[in-house]
Amino acid sequence: MKHFKNFKTCVYCTAQTLASLDETTLARDYAYLEKYVGIDKVYLETYRDGTWVAIDHMKMIQNFFKEHGVEIAGGITAVTPPLEKDDAKRQRLFQTFCYSNETMRTYLKKIVTYTAELFDEIILDDFFFTSCTCDDCLRERSNLSWAEFRSKKMIDVAENLVLKPAKLANPSVKVTIKYPNWRESYHETGYVPKIQRLCLTKSILEQKLETLHTQISICHDI
Repeated sequence: MKHFKNFKTCVYCTAQTLASLDETTLARDYAYLEKYVGIDKVYLETYRDGTWVAIDHMKMIQNFFKEHGVEIAGGITAVTPPLEKDDAKRQRLFQTFCYSNETMRTYLKKIVTYTAELFDEIILDDFFFTSCTCDDCLRERSNLSWAEFRSKKMIDVAENLVLKPAKLANPSVKVTIKYPNWRESYHETGYVPKIQRLCLTKSILEQKLETLHTQISICHDI
């Protein structure tokens, strides 16, 4: 079908879906969506909740969409099963990361680096927040409120666990934070759109990258 004139149609593909796709199924599903909707862009998730999309498999999918003229970008959902024995004790809503735990911090950097090596654009899906109340978080929080502690923590995460490793892996990469709709609770889980945006832009400037690479996008669910 002809594509729409005034907007693009984008599809977000989760890691679990992509990992299970073979070339035949991919071609069949694409043909169906292209016939009835028309696809302009796809977000291809590299990681979600313990599922990684292998590099050769991802490149097969990337090449398929490129051959069909579809724009591609990477996606990350920052949720993970326990990485260590003690992680079962952490209070993590939807299995979001505990960013007071060094193992989980290192793991996120690994995910970001892997994704940036494959894509020039990355979107962080709805779960880029923290709600953990484990002993490590309690110690770090000290006298701060949870909102103050988590806001400060997620600014650090955006700068040091996402943008810096992404830029080291791929200086041309752009990062998009996709914010969920529950705006009234942003501050309680570390979402600070205005400050995060400034923080990310500042980080790029500090690394003396060209203005072309300072584009940080923020989008919301519709």
